[in-house]
Amino acid sequence: MKIRRRTESTLVEERICLRLLAEVESERLLRGYIRESFRGVDGLMSEWDLALAYSKGSSLLSESQNVRGRLIVEGLFQSVVGAMQWAGQKIGSGVKAVIKAGGEALAAAGKALMALLEKIPGGQDAFEFLKEFTAEKAEEIKGYVTDAAKEFGAFVEEKKSEILGGIFEAGSQDSGVMAKLKELIEKAKDDFGDQVDKVKAWFANFKDDPIQAAKDFFNLRKILGSIVAGVIAMILKAKGDLSKKIVGIFDSAGFTKSKLGMFFLRVLSFFSGDMGGEDTLEAAGKMWSSAVKLKSEKLDIENRRLALVAVIPRIVKGLVSGTSALEGIVRSAMGDPKELTNLFKNAISLVRKAISSLIAKGAAAVVKSVGINPESEIGGTVVDAMAGLVGEEPEDEA
Repeated sequence: MKIRRRTESTLVEERICLRLLAEVESERLLRGYIRESFRGVDGLMSEWDLALAYSKGSSLLSESQNVRGRLIVEGLFQSVVGAMQWAGQKIGSGVKAVIKAGGEALAAAGKALMALLEKIPGGQDAFEFLKEFTAEKAEEIKGYVTDAAKEFGAFVEEKKSEILGGIFEAGSQDSGVMAKLKELIEKAKDDFGDQVDKVKAWFANFKDDPIQAAKDFFNLRKILGSIVAGVIAMILKAKGDLSKKIVGIFDSAGFTKSKLGMFFLRVLSFFSGDMGGEDTLEAAGKMWSSAVKLKSEKLDIENRRLALVAVIPRIVKGLVSGTSALEGIVRSAMGDPKELTNLFKNAISLVRKAISSLIAKGAAAVVKSVGINPESEIGGTVVDAMAGLVGEEPEDEA
């Protein structure tokens, strides 16, 4: 038996796959409508838990839960295909075959995909933004974040000295903090170059005029950023009620009284730190879920003060260290915020890479793990689909 590879053009395959996806779009809309009708049933069970239970063939699921679980995993597979294509990633012809087959084959492919997501770090977060992914939704969310970034950016620019000034004032009254700050500055004096006198003046103001020190800090952030970041962490930890006081600054501006503002706070972890790997999936999942709630007007703002207290250290760390993604995102919000699109594209790429490594160990084993015989007609179709999902073409026997 000779081994040959499929000879169809990759471009033709992708066009066929895209057409098939378009053909099932109306079916997806219907499935979405049906899924919504089931959301109120067994509300204590998350879609993630339900999809996993269904994929594992749990005998404890009711008939309605089985129906809903199947709709979730079928929709997940199709959404992941669309997401990967949106991110510019290759999709193999095995995907076309399973979508065309539909029915049990599509459900089995969804089960296998759930088995893969369960095994990767951040898989549940990936599930949250992939289960109903569309390019249109991704663009809409980008618009939400752009608006929120503009609002928050204007607020931070106006209030950053006041925020830091309040923290500096609390630190200036703590002898331990002052001793530590003096020690750190002394150790780093050789790195200050011709800014030594300015640093000395800044330290004096830290003790006597914290607000002025906060204003002057941003001109010295490149050399003082890491030092002050450490000291501020000490201050916030020692003064447990300080974060609550800073909340007052946000409240006075009305920022936390709007749903858009609270939406931004929910996804602030993305803007306030450097991310990679699982953190990217978590941020994408949070951003997607919060945007869905914002659109449906279900975003809870009753606990806004508690939510803000939790992220105050992140906000301040970003302002002080200068390494946060926050300022770059705020600036780009005035133009084309590519970073926002890249968050989802990077997350999708991470998912593909993670599941690809698992599929490389044996797509048949993945299919078998969800109770499907990989040697059966449906099993073979799903094995090919798993390989095709990460752009691999299985070999055929002549």
